[in-house]
Amino acid sequence: MLTMNKCVMHIKKLIKMKVEIKNRFTEEVIYTFKSENATIKDALIDAIKNRADLSRANLSGVVLSGAYLSGADLSRANLSGANLSGANLSGANLSRANLSGADLSGAYLFETNLSEADLSRANLSGVVLSGADLSEADLMGADLSGANLIGVNLIGVNLRGAYLFGANLSGADLSGANLIGVNLRGAYLQPFCKWNVSIIDEKIKIGCKIKSIEEWELFFNSDEEYETKRGTEEFKKIQAVFECYKTYINFLKK
Repeated sequence: MLTMNKCVMHIKKLIKMKVEIKNRFTEEVIYTFKSENATIKDALIDAIKNRADLSRANLSGVVLSGAYLSGADLSRANLSGANLSGANLSGANLSRANLSGADLSGAYLFETNLSEADLSRANLSGVVLSGADLSEADLMGADLSGANLIGVNLIGVNLRGAYLFGANLSGADLSGANLIGVNLRGAYLQPFCKWNVSIIDEKIKIGCKIKSIEEWELFFNSDEEYETKRGTEEFKKIQAVFECYKTYINFLKK
């Protein structure tokens, strides 16, 4: 009987699997995980729990659907073609990561750093990206239908041919973005500038300044300045927001 127990223990040891995560550039092993029936998903979750450095990790084509990866450092990692549908990547660092062709549908990417990431042809339908940084990212041909992009930094983003049907872009900064061929049908685009804007008794309040339409037009046609310098991108945004609100007020007067 004792001999049989030893045999069973030996068999269990034999089926213990080892999963290695390697550096995408050097092939060096950066994390090892051993467990019965271990998967790459198990290894990655364990690595994050142990605060391992996963930057530059090769995770191409892996299945990580529904995984909890919040706060992970996956900067410059290769996640091309990976399945990250429904994953929680809130607060994660994915700057300069390769996510081309990845499935991120329904993923939670609140305040995630995706600056300079390659998201070309990625499926980002229904994702929550509010507060995320996507500056200089490549989203060419990406599916962002129904995505929550409230307050997202989209400065200099390549959105050429992207699909944004029904996406919420309220407060998103699209300065310098490439919007050639973008499908914005049904998307919610709220004018954005650094100051809060509101309407008070048919007057427009921008920041702390309240003026009538006529007074604002005189201001924009003058050389007068407040805090924002004329000729800057931010000044253009303020003027663009004013024009939107002016059209809104004038339309309601008809």
